[in-house]
This record gives sequence, structure tokens and C-alpha cells, in this order.
Amino acid sequence: MAVENNIGGNLKPSVAELRLFINALHRWCAWHRINRNFTQDSKYKPTLTRVKNSCVLSKIEVDVLERWLWYFIKNYETEEEVNFCRKLLDEYLNDEQQNLHIGEVDKADRQLMLEFITSSF
Repeated sequence: MAVENNIGGNLKPSVAELRLFINALHRWCAWHRINRNFTQDSKYKPTLTRVKNSCVLSKIEVDVLERWLWYFIKNYETEEEVNFCRKLLDEYLNDEQQNLHIGEVDKADRQLMLEFITSSF
């Protein structure tokens, strides 16, 4: 338990001590959201691996997407920035002219990536 890890040793927090965190919510951290739920998840990992192994430029394309997800968590400060960049990301993944991108990713693979983003961000 996170609280137990923070109070140290073999101490067990009392119910009263745990009530200090009455406004706390259990959330996924950014690393778990992107790493465990996307890049390492059995639903997405085979597709991401196949795309990355297909071509160096396609690997760059997937890496750019992963970094873009990190930007949502680390760099965008306002809701306006998030909404604007989300629209750009949606447009980027739905772009039919993949030859304008660094590497080409099949439409079905882009749709799978977009499915994750829609459900998680």
C-alpha cells in the first residue's frame, strides 16, 4: 500500500492515520498509463512491435506518438493546450496521406493507437 511505503518500516497505519488522506483518489500514474497500458499491454504491444520492426522510419513514427503522449502529462499546462493538441493528434492519426509523415503506419494500426488514446486520455 502506498501509505505503508511512505510511513516506513513495518509500521501499520491506523484508521485514524489513513483518514488524513480523505481527499486522496486512486489514479494511474503516467508511467503506468503509457508503459503498462499501452507499450507493454498485450493488446497493443504486438502491433507496436510489428510497426517498429517494419522500418526505421516507422519506428520513429511510433516513438513520436509515445513522446506526444508524455507531453500530455508533462508539458501541457492548460486545458486549452490539451484540447488543441488532442485535436492535432487525432488529425495526425486519421491523416490519410501518410506519405507526408516520417514513416507510414497502416490505417488499422493507427486506429488501434487512436482507440487507446481515446479511452485513456
